[in-house]
Amino acid sequence: MTRFHRVLPGEDRRPDFLLQLDREQVALEVVRFIDERVAKAEAGVGLLERALKERLDPLAVQMRCKLALDLTFDVIPLQTYGRKDAERDAELLAPSITAAAAIARDQLAPFESAVPWVASPAVFAFDAPADPSFFVGSMSPGHGLWRPDAGQFVAWVIEHKGRQHVSCASVAILAVQCEADDSDTLIPAFAEATDTIPWWRVYIVWGGGDARLVHGEPEPRRSPV
Repeated sequence: MTRFHRVLPGEDRRPDFLLQLDREQVALEVVRFIDERVAKAEAGVGLLERALKERLDPLAVQMRCKLALDLTFDVIPLQTYGRKDAERDAELLAPSITAAAAIARDQLAPFESAVPWVASPAVFAFDAPADPSFFVGSMSPGHGLWRPDAGQFVAWVIEHKGRQHVSCASVAILAVQCEADDSDTLIPAFAEATDTIPWWRVYIVWGGGDARLVHGEPEPRRSPV
């Protein structure tokens, strides 16, 4: 591999990355094995993070540190979550985060949540005088296991990601981010897919970079560019 770069956003559907492999341009698609309701909920947490960042970046600058918020979220209330909801909830959470930050230097400082869908929140502060800022450090869904159906997931990925590379690369690779124990369901789901798999190779990736090939062809499956 001689070249690797993220594709700039544009009007056309594009792959996530492009790389140069044996003098051929190859597209790399990256997708998470995740329930679509959890994905939508995480987008809602992202809206809250941006609303809080406006309010708490000045505090981080004053403290010369990174302020990280850890939380567990309730999935269902976030299915219809919007910017106005995020602004309202940021107003409720910011004072508690500010108070907890005073004792959060190099340790987690839990605090009571004033927002019903936010559970077990805690703040962690660590020195970063060159780049102080606020961010959501970790988030996880609560109230049960949110595991997608592997067969439905594979069908969705083929439909929504399978043609994103054709405008800029004739060969594509798919990487599916998942948990280690998801391989037992993902491998047969790709093997039993009724639609043609449009990628030359499909890998599942988990942990610190462990990967396993779940679909591969001797020669690249090329699409007309």
